[in-house]
Amino acid sequence: MKKKLTPFFLLIISAFLTISAQEYSFYDLNKENPGWTMVPGGNILCPPQKTSYGYAALCEGKSFAGFSEKGKLLWQKSVREKPSLFFTAGCGDTIWFISKSKKINLLNPEGQLLWTADCGFEVKENPLQGKDGRVFLRGKNDVACYALNGSLRWKKEIKDQNVSLPLGELNDGSILVFLSELENNKSKAVRITPFGEIKETILFSGEAVQRTVCQEGIIMAFTDGSAGLCTVRNGQSVSGWVYKNDAGGIPYISETVNDSALTGLVYASEVVFLKSATGEKVYSVNLSGDKHLSRQNIKFAFTSGTDFYACDKENAFCLNQAGNLLWKARLPLKTAPFIFLTDSDYLVTCTSSWSVLGYRMQMGVSKKQKPQSKKREPAAYSCFYETVSPSDNITGRALSDTQIAEMEMFFSTEKKKNSDRDSSVKEAYYLSVLDAEITQILAESMVRDTGHSEIPYFRQNAAYTQKIINLASKTGLNVFQKKYVSLLRKTSASGDNLLLLSLVSSAGNFGLDTDGELLDALDYVLSKADLRDTSVLNSICDSVFRICNFMGKPMLLEKGRHIISRIMNGRYQQESRDYARSVLEKIVKAGR
Repeated sequence: MKKKLTPFFLLIISAFLTISAQEYSFYDLNKENPGWTMVPGGNILCPPQKTSYGYAALCEGKSFAGFSEKGKLLWQKSVREKPSLFFTAGCGDTIWFISKSKKINLLNPEGQLLWTADCGFEVKENPLQGKDGRVFLRGKNDVACYALNGSLRWKKEIKDQNVSLPLGELNDGSILVFLSELENNKSKAVRITPFGEIKETILFSGEAVQRTVCQEGIIMAFTDGSAGLCTVRNGQSVSGWVYKNDAGGIPYISETVNDSALTGLVYASEVVFLKSATGEKVYSVNLSGDKHLSRQNIKFAFTSGTDFYACDKENAFCLNQAGNLLWKARLPLKTAPFIFLTDSDYLVTCTSSWSVLGYRMQMGVSKKQKPQSKKREPAAYSCFYETVSPSDNITGRALSDTQIAEMEMFFSTEKKKNSDRDSSVKEAYYLSVLDAEITQILAESMVRDTGHSEIPYFRQNAAYTQKIINLASKTGLNVFQKKYVSLLRKTSASGDNLLLLSLVSSAGNFGLDTDGELLDALDYVLSKADLRDTSVLNSICDSVFRICNFMGKPMLLEKGRHIISRIMNGRYQQESRDYARSVLEKIVKAGR
């Protein structure tokens, strides 16, 4: 005998099937309570920038603030110059910002002003952070480059730029500067090296309206609905691929995060995922129903791993590679000027009433975890370096005293030399020689002196070696720090006191010490130093202070205080203890 299902039981089955079919988490942010709330001193004026600790933001009242991914306000500092809306979080969490008075300013990671320089033109977009610490600025008719020490490296006049398409860094490190002028309805761009040398003018296959940067180069969207990759191979720009969608319409190109191999092209009714390297179509997802995305109102869209994250003015959602929703959020009815998603899956809304709200987005049944943002490691633009040989006992020194004096002047911040310099060739050559010399000094430091072989060149020529060491620390770039750390440690163990003193004295010139490796190396030198060597001990104090003052981070300030405090121990001579005490007072003051 068959039993009939009761209406109540049928209702339960129906509800179960509905939930099973949905399989994603839904949040109505008009009803949800935020996971955290932060209230900085004023509204946030432009999109916050990602940092290692969370985010940096420009706020009302001429102030910048740093806050964590979980909404903890870490610092907030006012600045003298009234900021424009253009700023960038740079290497080591420094902050480059452009002021209304056409000046570029560098703040340390805690918001303290390090220096200000006059750009000489109106900057039209966020500064572009380079791989070796330098930054690129762009106006309507100018492009310029500054180093971390405030030195203007070069400035080029490139007239009538298309400022609606930001500067972009190609895969070889060269910069693409889009022009306003069209040729046969096709966009043009100037490719310029990080050292200011114009390499070529590129004519594209159509009129570009959007661009995004990926590992392989720069992907552009064109008015005819196509998309294409511009990449550099064997020193020349080439078209990596071109994709044309049959459905028509101009695509919106998603960002690529965490070295994602996929790029999303958002059309009116679908998003197409391509391999960024080849342009090969991997899959597509229909943007209808719960997955609707307004192409004209996109707040953000990016791929991370194989997942796709997007947000328009009404909804935000995450899709997996199968095209299934993992979560979806309905945005607050009250418009939020800026919305972004953190690595820890907080959907953050910056309101117009001072508050910043973070809503935790839980993943769906797949429990898929989004990869954390990868730290961008510093790198030299070595593909533009010249092939040079280091100094040796046969050919002699690589640099004359005149050349060394020229390099010291070039790396300096003296305005009278910055205004008329042309470094298209000079800087690449200078860094090429310094890299070869420092690499050779490091190699020689690893060779044991047996007494039966020829003494290496740099060991025989201490005065010249000290000049090279000093020059490498004054480049204003983030290229020699790691080799410097190795040299500090190896020289401390070798007993070469002259070279050690030169290294310790100049270590503070770097300023930038992103991971505290220079401070760790100085701490190691201190542990091996002669208790009576006041020259080395005082130089350790000076360099520790300069690094701490540049960085400003509480963790590094604490590490600096620990190093200096050790010299105040009774084992050291009174002169060293007194000097350490005076430097410690300056470090404590810098941390306030």
